[in-house]
Amino acid sequence: YQEKGQPEEAVKYLGMIFARFQDSELAPKSLFILGEIHEKELFDVDAALAAYQNIIEYYPDSKEYKSALKKVKELSVEGQ
Repeated sequence: YQEKGQPEEAVKYLGMIFARFQDSELAPKSLFILGEIHEKELFDVDAALAAYQNIIEYYPDSKEYKSALKKVKELSVEGQ
């Protein structure tokens, strides 16, 4: 859906993936993609930050952890 120019639909399905697979490696991946869609396509910085912060809080051992930290730092600086 993201590639088809339907970011709202992508957000909906990624949210469902996250909810269904919270204990798998799909969860932090889906959160990171959610954050990017909110940030870059929907221009909703608060929602993007929430997605990235969930990775930091709940998935510190994930591959996405460091990237999420970087995104939070970047968005927090931009928001000042």
